[in-house]
Amino acid sequence: MLERFLGSQGYRRFARRATTSGKAGGYLPSENDITLDLRDLSAFRAALRVSPDEYAHLARAYTHDPARFSPASLRLARATTRAWNRVVLRLRLQSVLPSSAFAPPAFPELAQSSAALVYKPGRAASLRVWVPTRSGESWMADGEVIECEREVWRSSGAWAQLRRGDVVANVAIPAFGNVGTLVFDGKFLRDLSFEFDVVGHLPAWLNMLGFSPSHFHNIVVASSSNPVFYLSLAPYVAAVRESLSLCKDRVSVSSPQGNYLVSRYVYRAALHLLAGQIIGDAAGAGGAGPGGIEVVHPDWAGQIVVEAEGTTEAATLLLARVRPTLSLSLSSRCSLALD
Repeated sequence: MLERFLGSQGYRRFARRATTSGKAGGYLPSENDITLDLRDLSAFRAALRVSPDEYAHLARAYTHDPARFSPASLRLARATTRAWNRVVLRLRLQSVLPSSAFAPPAFPELAQSSAALVYKPGRAASLRVWVPTRSGESWMADGEVIECEREVWRSSGAWAQLRRGDVVANVAIPAFGNVGTLVFDGKFLRDLSFEFDVVGHLPAWLNMLGFSPSHFHNIVVASSSNPVFYLSLAPYVAAVRESLSLCKDRVSVSSPQGNYLVSRYVYRAALHLLAGQIIGDAAGAGGAGPGGIEVVHPDWAGQIVVEAEGTTEAATLLLARVRPTLSLSLSSRCSLALD
């Protein structure tokens, strides 16, 4: 039944464990793994029909007069978001298991549309909570953020499945940019930063070297085609200092009279990243390495060139920003290129 209605989302049944020649086959779920049931299926299918605007409308009605708010609407808002979380995390679990862990598809004809998938392998898990704010405000108080954590915990088994970098959106807040969006840091849910982008961007404590560059694509939105994120290059300070040099460059400049090649001087430093290289010591915090240690994601493997304007001030700023964190933003005077 579950595969019949969730197969279009990529859901697969686990293979049954069987004993052959003394060896066990299939996959044995742990006590923390999420096991879906028909209640989850019913609530999730309802969640697909509830838009973010409708969640926000329910929150406004609840804030206006909680005593007269329909109990059925309250159950709908909470049950659909909790089921959404359980399905998303169950699908994420599938993406890290071998194909031998699953039974053959019962409905192979079910087509999957990537635009309609609630979870895409290699991307951040996008969870939902419904926590109305005081007076219907768009900014959450500390107590409301804690309530968001409790609501994720109430999605039976969801909290134990969270990983560093998972995104939780409070759909009770009207959608605008990243307002109401929280990121899991390995222990708690934390706000995004709004320093370089009015709609919000990933915070400085989240080192993007541990994730694919597309990990948050269409999950954390940006006001331009150049999203802001942070790279911690602290392990490569020596490489940056040793390779930093003043170079002459030629760039194309457009004007009403035509295109011109203009010479300029820039400071450049190069460093080499290896996939799986340890970049943090936060064991157990949800990193991709053994024990949760942060390591370089394979998509970042290769040479990185860090560039700054050809002035002493810009070079000094570059060295200062490499430790502890390099910010990539539209307002940054430093640029970065990948080879």
